[in-house]
Parts: sequence; structure tokens; C-alpha cells
Amino acid sequence: MTINNITYHLVNSRVTHGDDNSVNIVNEKELFDRLASAISSAIEDVTERQEILEKLDELRHEKGKTDCLTKLTKFLSAAGTIAHVVAPFLPALTEKAAGLL
Repeated sequence: MTINNITYHLVNSRVTHGDDNSVNIVNEKELFDRLASAISSAIEDVTERQEILEKLDELRHEKGKTDCLTKLTKFLSAAGTIAHVVAPFLPALTEKAAGLL
């Protein structure tokens, strides 16, 4: 009989079964920078893009727990037309909000 020992050392990794369309985010700056870049690439209309980026910037600078969920909701409402772009970032965004609660 053979006994095999396998040790995995995982850093900032996740194990999934099936499709995983989420985005690995290491820090908050990276989260907002990558999301802003994705939004800028996805929206051609300057006015719409600016409105969504303004809501994102308000959320980025929110440090109080009571307004974070409100600003997250406003951002998601503004970004509804590009939900497919924002969706992979939702786990990290909600983690930020939960951390303030």
C-alpha cells in the first residue's frame, strides 16, 4: 500500500467546481482601479460613463458604515446597464460594505 501526502499552499486563491467569473482582488485600491477601468472600457457615452464613475468614486471614499450601503445601492443602480461588467466585482464590493457594518 502506498500513502501519498500532498500539501497545497494557496495564497489569494480559491477552489471552485464549475464556472467562476469572479475577479480576484487583493486590495481595495486594486478593486476600484480595475472596476473604473472596466467601466471606462464598456461605456462609450461620456455622460453615462462620468455618472457611473462619480458614483463609484463616492463609494470608494466612503468610510462610514451607514452611508456605504446607500452609496453601493446608488452605484449599482447607475451601473445597471452594464451589470455584466460590474457583476464579477460584486463580491469584493459587498465585502467592503460588510467590513464597515
